[in-house]
Order: sequence, then structure tokens, then C-alpha cells
Amino acid sequence: MQEASLLKQLVTTTKEFGCTTFALQHEDKIVFGRNFDFMIDYGHIVVNKRNVLKTALVPPSEKQFQWTSTFGSVTFNQVGREFPYGGINEAGLVIEQLWLDSTQYPSPDHRYGISVLQWIQYQLDVAEHIDDVIESDLLLRIIDNSGANLHFFVTDKNGNSACIEFIKGKMNVSKGKDLKVPALTNSSYEESLGSLSRTKQEEINQSIFTSNSLDRFKRTAKLLREFDQERSPNLIDYSFLILDTIKQANFTQWSIVYDISNLEVHFKTKSNLQKAVIRLEDFDFSSASPCLVSDLQNRTKTVLFETYSSANNLALINRVFDSLAMLKDIPKEIREISANYPEQTVFNDQESCC
Repeated sequence: MQEASLLKQLVTTTKEFGCTTFALQHEDKIVFGRNFDFMIDYGHIVVNKRNVLKTALVPPSEKQFQWTSTFGSVTFNQVGREFPYGGINEAGLVIEQLWLDSTQYPSPDHRYGISVLQWIQYQLDVAEHIDDVIESDLLLRIIDNSGANLHFFVTDKNGNSACIEFIKGKMNVSKGKDLKVPALTNSSYEESLGSLSRTKQEEINQSIFTSNSLDRFKRTAKLLREFDQERSPNLIDYSFLILDTIKQANFTQWSIVYDISNLEVHFKTKSNLQKAVIRLEDFDFSSASPCLVSDLQNRTKTVLFETYSSANNLALINRVFDSLAMLKDIPKEIREISANYPEQTVFNDQESCC
């Protein structure tokens, strides 16, 4: 399948750069931090609507899977609308993905198949709590040819977090008392926890990528433990302190802090270090208004949104692919698969979504 091959090529390029996520809670305040480490910071913030009927973009061998979005969401996308890297929905659920070499998705079975980035959008469309995401494993499996070996960190408005991994073809979840540190980098959660009790000498034979990942996990865990409400009363500021401390030189492109309690998204990019904030309450997630996108590269003091179109979707995809040597020769016909996919979605009143 051409789009699966394209996705594999793109997301594989993120492997050597890694990412970091964490959750931090004090009393009734909950935040979620995320560093996106890559070679380019091009991207769109996308306002996704509720009550939209969607059909999974999968190979013909898969059963057709359809769903209707229950919640609106705000997502960060680099390979087109409906294929986010992460985001937050109206219910206060946040989900983000990170590379994990040892990921092995399920083999084909009776469940519906879905590609890995569309799985993220599905969760933001329908899930309210982390258990909703976990229980979707009974219905869905990420298709084996998605090409991107990812694991996921999820937090909901109740302050519950979970690490979701696919190990040897099965979903593996760390939550509650098993989630001893609410953070995730690019090693399995089990390996990350184990690193907390190992010395540098014991880890001397690790690859550079693994060493980098575990170092970021350990530093994040330390900063989470050291949080002091009296000295650092602002969880947003402290979260950015963590992200700044563990950023990776020239490769940290986006630093995002989701204020789950207030349904706000605070962020900065490598090309614009001035922090910006967007509030979900400012958006109309109904069918009464058009879908919106904001170009992360064109931000000034305020975050400006424009009406979504397949043209600006394709423009982003072209910009990303043309900037990466391994993708620049992808033909336009294949690029247009992702760019035009949102045209297939419809509001439940059967009018075109966008």
C-alpha cells in the first residue's frame, strides 16, 4: 500500500532524534509536557470537528472501519490532517507518540485494522478516559505495515496516565501503581524504570540512541520528583523548565505543554521561541463553521488560523517531504493520497466536512 510505505519512510527518519513526554499534577491542576525532536519544525495545528463520520485509510485486505467523532480536538500534524503526532480533545484527553524500536504490532485477526497515526486521531475523536483508549484494543489493531514503531503516553482530565506499548504483538499497558514515573522517552517503560537503579558503568555498552533515551528519562524523573509547589507555583512554567533542560540541541523542534485542567495548549517552536497559547473554548467544534489550521512556521505574537483546504494540506506535505532527502523524490500522486483523504470525511448530516 503506497501510503503505508510513505508513512514508514517519513516516521523512520524520526528514530535517531527521539522525543520526551511527561505528566505533572498538583492538587487539581494537571499538565502534560512534550518535546518533539526532529530535523524540521514545519507543521500545522489542526482544529478537528466533532460529529464527523470517518473511514479508516487501510489496505483493501482490511475490513472497512468507520466511526463518528464524539469530541473535537486540537492536534499537531506534520503529514497532513487526520494523521496527527498528538493532541488534546474536548474531554481533556491528551495522547502523544514516541519512537520505540521494539514495537511489534498485532498480526491480522478478527479486529478492524487502522494505521498508527490515524489510531491517534481515533482516540482523540472518541476517548474520554485512558481506559477508553485501552479498551479499544478489543475492537482495533494497528496494522502491521504502518511502518512506524511507536509507543504512546496518554493522560486524561482525572489525572490518570498510561504508557501504551505493543510488545510481541500485544498491547502492554503501564498505569496506576505500575506507572511509577509518569514519563516516557524512546525506550520501553520497563527498560526505562530499570535504568533508574543502574549505574553508568552498567550501561556502558548501550547504543547512543538508547543511552540518550534513558538519560532523558532519568533527568525527567528527577525533575518531576524535585517539583516544589512553593518554589515553583506555576506548573506551566515548571513544565517548560523540564522541556528546556532535556531538549536536544538543534533537534528539539516543538515544546508543548497541555494544560489539561483548563483545556489550553501552550507551545513554542525552534523557529519561534516566544510561547503561545490556544484555548479550546475559543473554537467552534460543530458543523456550523469551517475546519481550521494554523501554520506553525507563520506564527507571530498570536496564533492565526485559516480555513482548512486540501491545498494548504498538500502544501504542508510537500514542504515536509521536499525538506528531507529521503522523501523528496516521492511522486505527487502518492503525496496527494494523504492530502486528499480529509475530503472523504463527512458530517453526520452528510454534508462534506471540509
